[in-house]
Amino acid sequence: MTISRAAESTASAGPITMVRIGGAAALLLAAGYVATMPLFAAVGAPPSGPEARLGYHAGTEATWWAIVALSVLTDLLFVPVSIALYVALRRAGEQAMLLATAFTLMFVVLDLAVTWPGYASLIGLGQQYPAATTADQRAILVAAAGYPDAVLSSP
Repeated sequence: MTISRAAESTASAGPITMVRIGGAAALLLAAGYVATMPLFAAVGAPPSGPEARLGYHAGTEATWWAIVALSVLTDLLFVPVSIALYVALRRAGEQAMLLATAFTLMFVVLDLAVTWPGYASLIGLGQQYPAATTADQRAILVAAAGYPDAVLSSP
């Protein structure tokens, strides 16, 4: 199914309804971003390096889980917003709107596949890090944290 067919089937209730749904999703999207700002300010910038990052996440799990949940929600809200924009603006330039919608949906897929699983891995490993009693256990956790730390630290 192509993006245009998916958007047309979604818009079968009427373009005005889809635009309203997209508008409501856009307002929720903005509210989600505003809600994450104080959470990011509360935890501060993460340190570099897997071992330092594990220690950092060990004390901030609840806040980071809230950040991840809100960020996943905001990513998902981009879907109705982009479809509503396509429905509202397709007459102005259908090919351009298809391209814009495709890029937005690609952002959503990549962000959900790369960024937030990396944070979830580091948070989970950070929860286990203080309970590690031997050097071997800590080394295993640091090694496991190496990949998500490298992905999230890369530009």
